[in-house]
Amino acid sequence: MPVLVRVQSGEPSAKAVLTRVDTVVRAAFFKPWRKARAGAGRPDLRFHDLRHTGAVLAAQEGATLAELQARLGHTTPAAAMIYQHAASEPDKLLAERLSRRATGAESQA
Repeated sequence: MPVLVRVQSGEPSAKAVLTRVDTVVRAAFFKPWRKARAGAGRPDLRFHDLRHTGAVLAAQEGATLAELQARLGHTTPAAAMIYQHAASEPDKLLAERLSRRATGAESQA
């Protein structure tokens, strides 16, 4: 896919493809994108789904709110908070394990 080649090469125009959608980008991007989705058996996949997945994975790996905000180009922390939900479940499990240890419940299990 020409767009992926530009992204891998670091060509400046590739960043525009990943950060905004305008008429030029639509013409250059969406035809190969539709072909790639069909080839993957996922014609329902939206480009934003990939952006969301990347942000969720970054949050799960411990990215701070500031890092998510910078990575996604959000101007407010509130927008980046959408992706922090991904880190909440592991935090809940950790809190439960710590509670079991503190109450001695782990030795009874």
